[in-house]
Amino acid sequence: MNLLEPKRKNPVVFRLGRTYCYALIGEEYDLEPIVLDGKQEFRCDCYGMTIYTEDGLREYFKTQSRIVSAEIKKGYLVVYEEGKSIPWRISKKGKVTRHAHFDAKNDDDVEFVREHYNLTRKAIPALNEYEAYVENVMQVEPKVSSPILIDLRDPKYSKDCYLDEKGKLKIPIEYLSATIVVGSELEKVPLSKGIVIDEEKPKYGFKVIGARKSETFPTQCPLFGVQVVDSLITIYEYGKTIPWKIDVNGDVLEYAQFLDASRRDVRYLSENLCLSKDDIENVNSYGLKYVNKEN
Repeated sequence: MNLLEPKRKNPVVFRLGRTYCYALIGEEYDLEPIVLDGKQEFRCDCYGMTIYTEDGLREYFKTQSRIVSAEIKKGYLVVYEEGKSIPWRISKKGKVTRHAHFDAKNDDDVEFVREHYNLTRKAIPALNEYEAYVENVMQVEPKVSSPILIDLRDPKYSKDCYLDEKGKLKIPIEYLSATIVVGSELEKVPLSKGIVIDEEKPKYGFKVIGARKSETFPTQCPLFGVQVVDSLITIYEYGKTIPWKIDVNGDVLEYAQFLDASRRDVRYLSENLCLSKDDIENVNSYGLKYVNKEN
């Protein structure tokens, strides 16, 4: 482990072109032009970068310090980190020709390292030995931790006469004595009533037990609540505008997703998962396998 681990948090998104460069910064990802005649100062606590080029290249990087400014200099994008006198230098094609690092010969760099990290000049070579490149940053691993249980079994409708030719239950979900088990049998509540899940007791994932099958679904974010809307089980995750929608047989009609048009979703993604609006399509893709799944 490096003495100062790099990170991505509210990263700056740079879009490079032959004659332009823009940076998307801040909670709302405002568009800022990077100009030729001076540095563009950034006031946000931005760590890490996403680099887009005109030909579609996309690369992700972590930084040890927050990004404070950028400029176009001699045809390169030059990006400055707080406390480092030697900045990043990136070509218009997205190739990094130099990573930002502390200069052991620069007194300002040495003082910054001493004041912020309680380290001496001798530690600077070790500080500069870090891996900035990030692979698969857009993936948010789904998980199952303290999942909830949605039990759709109802003895009154267990006979085959209530099934269609495909073996699917024909009874509307509102007719079932379905329940939600939050933590134990003592916390069982009617599905018709719905629940709001305590944010202080995060729960990832849920299991649906139907008349003919059961399946567990991992989630990328903690669960927020469950209710029945338009005869569908609707399950909400924190940070996502689009919820899960599951029918009476436990089949997924729609899975929870971040919405790129929602500033709230983009802010959650940035603040909690260190990703940007541009990562949403890849982050959302994990749930495609659950929709219209052959049963």
